[in-house]
Amino acid sequence: MRHWALCGLVVAGCASGGKSEVADDALLPGDTGDTDLAADTDRADTDLADTDVADTDGTDTAALGVGLPAFCPAPAGDTDVGGAGEPALPRTITSATGDTLAVIDGLSAFDFRLFAQTNPSANTVISPLSVSVALAMTWEGAEGATETELTSALGITIPAADWRTSLVDLLADVEGTSRTTGAHVNLANQLFGDASFGWRQDFTDRCRDDWGAPFRALIFTPDPDPARLQINDWARRQTCGLIPSLFPQGALSPDTPLVLANALLVEADWSTVFDESATASGDFHLAGGGTRSVEFMNAELTLASTRPGSFTVAQLPLDGEELGFWVIVPDAADGLPAIEAAWTPSAFAGWTAAATQTRVDLFFPKFQQRTTKDMVAPLQAMGVSTLFDSLQANLSGMTDAADPLWVSQIAHQAVIVFDERGLSAAAATGVAFVTDTASAPPPELRVDRPFLFVLRDELTGLILFMGRTVDPT
Repeated sequence: MRHWALCGLVVAGCASGGKSEVADDALLPGDTGDTDLAADTDRADTDLADTDVADTDGTDTAALGVGLPAFCPAPAGDTDVGGAGEPALPRTITSATGDTLAVIDGLSAFDFRLFAQTNPSANTVISPLSVSVALAMTWEGAEGATETELTSALGITIPAADWRTSLVDLLADVEGTSRTTGAHVNLANQLFGDASFGWRQDFTDRCRDDWGAPFRALIFTPDPDPARLQINDWARRQTCGLIPSLFPQGALSPDTPLVLANALLVEADWSTVFDESATASGDFHLAGGGTRSVEFMNAELTLASTRPGSFTVAQLPLDGEELGFWVIVPDAADGLPAIEAAWTPSAFAGWTAAATQTRVDLFFPKFQQRTTKDMVAPLQAMGVSTLFDSLQANLSGMTDAADPLWVSQIAHQAVIVFDERGLSAAAATGVAFVTDTASAPPPELRVDRPFLFVLRDELTGLILFMGRTVDPT
């Protein structure tokens, strides 16, 4: 099986024994804490400081400090799985079976439902794939009502084993995209946890073998910050510095025994590179009226487009044609809400299928945007509730520990950058689990019958008042 290809690195010496052997099997060379990782990438202009990023449902429009260089090399000691030996293009879906189509349909519904939870009046970029893969690994350890809720949210309508196999194969196909062109896709998964917590071997084995997520032992108690920095280093490396800090300072608790992480990086060139000399300032019209001056790239080119209504759907051609970048542009500046109201998986599939090749004079803004968001509230709105409830979460498929385990946050960051050469996009999702030995429901005390009371000075032991209550009315 090639499922290991989902991780952007080849891991040697993965644990195969009992709980005591689930340890530092995935430590990466140089992963020793808050390390300057500039040497691990060719993005010399990337600020790799561990910055605190605010949790917003909008976009950080400040400069991200990154350009659009070639795909960064694998970190030292890691192997890029997309090198020699990959099948020649064009690549095709491993198996277009009914199971595969069921997975695609289910995740498409998830994607649109998740996006519907974002702020319609704010810049937003999210990676539904990153979130769904992180949730899929969480689902591996869920049971009872928690499993049912995740199954519904992820659109799982076929047997669990078939869904897992089909999705893993699809992800391997995605990561195999455009190996000989200007595009590159990298997916990586990892478990970061307290090795002494009592993780079930079948759970860690599935994460490692099926999802390419080896277990890496970290210490969160009493100070979780060193572990946080190492998790951030991992996400930063897997995204070539585009996600510099997945978890801000203070985000993790000493009661965190596990962080389940996913990282996704996509870099692709336009099939026709824009001439930088043609880039010029122009007006961007705002929905509420008024304009903003932005830099527009310009080129005359042939692209697939259609007009389903008072808007245009077009695919900006990327090198290799295996990744499709679609834009949906209303005729009126305030026309986006009406389009979003009709934007469903089936509608979007119909629009793209109807697109035909058209010669256009394209003006596209040169910009970058980032969204940082905790996905707990959106997922709660989608029916996933017990996962985040300390009294109701059922994650017994992950651990045999007596202490209850639940999810405290799902940190998600996504960034996309456009320039004359192409696009660069990255996302990371971190599912932070938490436990509390005192969190079990306390025994109930109902003072609903006659009782005695005593008011005592605890310093001296002197009783100040004492009494009896037989009827408080």
